[in-house]
Amino acid sequence: MSPAERHPPAITGVGLVTAFGPSAAVTWSAVRTGRSAVRTIELDGTRVLAASVPTDDDPAREPNIVMALDAAHEAVTDAGITPRELAGTHTGCTLSSSKGGMKSFFRLHRAFLEGEALPADFWQRVSAASPGRVVARELGITGPVVNYAAACATGIHAVIAAVGLITSGKAEVVLAGATDASVVQPIIAAFDRMGVLSRRYDDPEGACRPFDRTRDGFAVGEGAVVLVLESARRAREKPERVYAHVTGSAWGTDAYDVTRLSTRHSEIGPLIGRALADAGRSAAEVDYVNAHGTGTVANDRIESAAIRDALGEETRRVPVSSLKGAIGHLLGAAGGTELALTLLALRDGFVPPTRNLNDPDPECELNHVVGTGIERELKLAVKVAAGFGGHVGVVVVERGGRRG
Repeated sequence: MSPAERHPPAITGVGLVTAFGPSAAVTWSAVRTGRSAVRTIELDGTRVLAASVPTDDDPAREPNIVMALDAAHEAVTDAGITPRELAGTHTGCTLSSSKGGMKSFFRLHRAFLEGEALPADFWQRVSAASPGRVVARELGITGPVVNYAAACATGIHAVIAAVGLITSGKAEVVLAGATDASVVQPIIAAFDRMGVLSRRYDDPEGACRPFDRTRDGFAVGEGAVVLVLESARRAREKPERVYAHVTGSAWGTDAYDVTRLSTRHSEIGPLIGRALADAGRSAAEVDYVNAHGTGTVANDRIESAAIRDALGEETRRVPVSSLKGAIGHLLGAAGGTELALTLLALRDGFVPPTRNLNDPDPECELNHVVGTGIERELKLAVKVAAGFGGHVGVVVVERGGRRG
């Protein structure tokens, strides 16, 4: 059955909060021009690399939830949907968090050990399901509200789940995405022990170097993304607002190791193939691959091999880039945020560059986009996401009628 016969859902709204700023336009402008949001900061007396989002001083406001609300409001406005249209059981929410409110959790835990009472809304602040639940409550959504915690693939899994809700007829509109505010000392320390963080403290903007010969890890970023997905029936009424149709997807597991992909049998390659087959497309029709590309030594090499396996003879033609050198690794919000930026790439006909890719590793051989990016017509893009513990997801999006 072709994508047209299956009436694939459309993405009509994008909301973003990153270290660059509280809107999709601000982040996209920074990514297009090759900037980096990574900085060296002091965190509880420890020097760390991070692309953190500034927060207000109100301790009762968990950043994970605040960012999700901001992104949701931008996305709904962008989609041109009124509050009345959202309210009811025909609207769902798969906005997810992989870890919950880490900043509130560690701050309140420290206060508890010092003798303070926990606030009555403690669980509301720290639960991984809270961002989606709070957004649904504020917008009047009473349809399915679910959290898809899948490490760094959380946002992509949320989008795939949203597609399922719409194509099965359980919802007409779904808010999908992810949020993550994890620049806290215990999380940073854990990743440091795993050996996945860059140590270029004196060169923060050049720290994360996906696919580069000198790469040594990533920098943790923060942010939130919300995408509005609508049924094909609704999208036909406003084609000028459609960024793209989600025509194919696939999700699976590469549970080889907590942090590493399987060196011989990574599921990324087969999943790209399955997602393209789901879309009724071939590698010859791919115009852009937005890679996971963390900047870690082993996984960049393995992901590159998987993409080559999936694209075959089209590898030299299809441009590939990773955005983590620019926005940091947003952990649970990484895949969804990068998908949002891929939608903007489709809209504008611009392939963003991989920041800090100055000396491509021969073992990561792909058609890498470096420098200032590429202006070209884009019709079909593939987004790859892989999370610690083996979570993998791939989404195929095809350009709609939205123009910049």
